[in-house]
Amino acid sequence: MSTAGSDLNGRERRLLDAGIDPYSPKYIYRQIFGTLMKGHHQTWPKIDLAELRALNPDTLGWIHMEGSPINYPVVKGHPGDPAYYLVHNFSRELSFHGAVSLDGDNSGMLTDRMTLLGAHHMKDASMFFAVSMLFNPDYYETHRGFDLLLDDGMHHANFFAVHYTNSEDPEPVRKTFESDGDFSAWLEERRRRALYPTAVIPTVRDRVIALET
Repeated sequence: MSTAGSDLNGRERRLLDAGIDPYSPKYIYRQIFGTLMKGHHQTWPKIDLAELRALNPDTLGWIHMEGSPINYPVVKGHPGDPAYYLVHNFSRELSFHGAVSLDGDNSGMLTDRMTLLGAHHMKDASMFFAVSMLFNPDYYETHRGFDLLLDDGMHHANFFAVHYTNSEDPEPVRKTFESDGDFSAWLEERRRRALYPTAVIPTVRDRVIALET
């Protein structure tokens, strides 16, 4: 990654001079969490959302997909700038990696019937690169879901549909539904378009989380 010299602050210049990419997620998280997080790949008991929120008030939770690099804090959209976390990391520094963030149209984490979490597809395999790997049948077989740590505890989500979206799919993601029937029909359409069959059949009583990259 290259960064224009005029955009570098003193700390970034020193890191680059030392051969360290200041925007690398592994470096950023190691610096932010230090002894608290003890590295980039975490185990759940070491994550303290209250302490993370003291570092960034936008903290909502933590997402982890076992056996993948997806192991990141989740933030809510920045007030007044829905694209903020596309170009800023968790520490709110300028970064092409961005952060895993809640879609601005969602009212909160798991408060809507459909929650959208987005992050960049990075060539260094960080952020949501692993989401695109789910299109590989072998990878999907060993990565059938993910965990989400929120203030009320741990939530586990099983994938029920993996698919591409394009111009022929007018509603790949929706946040609001007129009725249970409307929601049920949308869920069935997602399953119909899925690349792989699955035994997971969501109902109108479920909360759906979409990972988008």
